[in-house]
Amino acid sequence: MYMKIFSVIIGLVWLCSAPLFGASWQQVDSLLNRFERQRGGEKVATAKALFQLMTDVGVIDEQPREALMTSEDSVKLWVYYGAGELALDAQQYQQGILYTERALTLCPEGSTQRLMRSDCLALLAIHRFRLSQYVEALIAARGALALDRITQDKSRISSSLNTLAGICLAARQPKEGEPYILESIGYSTQAGASSRLAIQEGMASEIYMALGQAEKALHHAQRAYAINQAQGRKGKAAIRLCQIASAQRALGRSNEAEASLLQAIPLLERSGNRQSLAIANNQLGYLLLDRGDSAEAANCFYQALAIFTTHGDLYNECQSHWGLSQALKEVSPADASDHLSRYAALKDTLYQRGMASELNHFNAVYKNSQLEAMHTAERQQKLLYLICAIVLLLLLVVVIVALYLTKRHRRALQHHVEELMEQLKLSSAEAATAENGLSHDEERLNQGELHTRSSEEN
Repeated sequence: MYMKIFSVIIGLVWLCSAPLFGASWQQVDSLLNRFERQRGGEKVATAKALFQLMTDVGVIDEQPREALMTSEDSVKLWVYYGAGELALDAQQYQQGILYTERALTLCPEGSTQRLMRSDCLALLAIHRFRLSQYVEALIAARGALALDRITQDKSRISSSLNTLAGICLAARQPKEGEPYILESIGYSTQAGASSRLAIQEGMASEIYMALGQAEKALHHAQRAYAINQAQGRKGKAAIRLCQIASAQRALGRSNEAEASLLQAIPLLERSGNRQSLAIANNQLGYLLLDRGDSAEAANCFYQALAIFTTHGDLYNECQSHWGLSQALKEVSPADASDHLSRYAALKDTLYQRGMASELNHFNAVYKNSQLEAMHTAERQQKLLYLICAIVLLLLLVVVIVALYLTKRHRRALQHHVEELMEQLKLSSAEAATAENGLSHDEERLNQGELHTRSSEEN
């Protein structure tokens, strides 16, 4: 496959990564608009230009083979999927949804293109998630995982589980997300997929933070940081530093948390990752509040809020409003009250009853499938034990038969030896008797000769 599996959803607050390409979304959008207007050879030429751009920035590993471009629909499928990935990288989520849904119409449910459909559903889930459309994100992620289970593609299963863990986190059900992320990490560890593993370790850090297990959160964040550092991915490593800072603050190590953030912020600025930079400003704002520096904290929250509002990141916008409600309550109570009201409204919006119902149902299905898997494993283990017992029993029978035959052979051999010895004794006795008889004859003969000589002398 030429498609690179993007598992870029990295936790409740780390849901955006640094842009990977220098070209602006406007340039990409211009190419896409040209592609839509053209026909024939011109359309294919523009598609190839888009494929080259996608290859250059890592959306696909290499341009699709000509064999895959057998029809206009095949070309469109690859172009729309790639456009969805480019939109994700450029943080243009609405455009990403548009192009990803177009790709999905070209690989409908029940089609033979299960891997492509799985990729499209996983991508759609991430776009929906980043716009806080959690119910829609859950439905898409659930569809991707179902296809991945059928194809038994471990890379895709790992990515889908990671996405579901993030949705559980956003739904304030981190305990439900824990088995998803641990299974996801297990698949990536088996596959040796270090880039994906760093993302999932980061997600695990977020989940354990939500569970109030800061030590575990710090452990996973440090593992993610070590992977990204070893890869030389400074922008990603900066995100991990912020996750480390979150755990350090929870452990009461505020100075270390501030040092981690101050190390991360310049890296995020250089990488152009405004979303993660805004999240870091939120974190720094809360640290400054802990210290009592409300004015500087408010400045950090305002900077973060401007970015979150632009990107439509409701969760982190909610956190900025809460921070401002605390930072401004002494100097501007009216503004503080306004931000508190916005925080409350957003909080209610984020936690939708429909989402909770959908997620609870899916978690129940997942647990049932896990139980079924456990029961299957137990049945397989019992069958293995039974087979081993039968094999051992057969071996025991073979050993017993072999011992019996060996003993019988020894007895026969011994009996044969005894017979030979008996025959030897008889032969020896007969020989001795014959020898004695011969001796007696010679003695009588000698005596007869003596008697004859005596008679003659007389």
